[in-house]
Amino acid sequence: MTAAAGEVATRPAGRPRSPEVDEAISDAVIDELAEHGWDGLTVEGVAARAGVGKATIYRRHPSKIDLLIAAAERLVEQSELPPDTGSLDGDVRALGRSYVRMMTRSRLGPLVPATIAATVRSPELARVQRRFMAQQLTGLSQVIARAVDRGELNRDADVDLFVEMLLGTLFYRIFVSKRPVDDRAVDALADRLLTAFT
Repeated sequence: MTAAAGEVATRPAGRPRSPEVDEAISDAVIDELAEHGWDGLTVEGVAARAGVGKATIYRRHPSKIDLLIAAAERLVEQSELPPDTGSLDGDVRALGRSYVRMMTRSRLGPLVPATIAATVRSPELARVQRRFMAQQLTGLSQVIARAVDRGELNRDADVDLFVEMLLGTLFYRIFVSKRPVDDRAVDALADRLLTAFT
């Protein structure tokens, strides 16, 4: 049957994208990156781990960077919300514990040092990493901004510096010095920061 005069023939819609396949691909990217690093991440490896064909991946993600962006966005969606205990003291301790859990017990942890190392050789990857960190810092800065609104910190307090000192110290202990990072270590750091900024 032909289309009537004046009507525009429409092509039947293709099969909708499967959320399960999208998740399997993102999970495979995360696992492959953690295991092989950025240089060892391949579409073939992701396809094999996800149980899909390479064409399925290329239809969704034309490049490795696109694969990584999708995986990073999935991790952001799964990240814990910034804590809101009602006080700066409680929020800082909860924030520190949340960060330690994320870096040591979640799938994100192994990706962080591998991704940072790879950014030296890939300007595109460096942009992805900065975007991911900006999203994280925006959420975490809300904790300190609430404290300013409650009058627990001065309006001229350097929110970014506070967050960077908290997370930077924990990052160094987890990935560089390899010193134990338990609740007592988080509390000791929180005490020093609160003394310095309040």
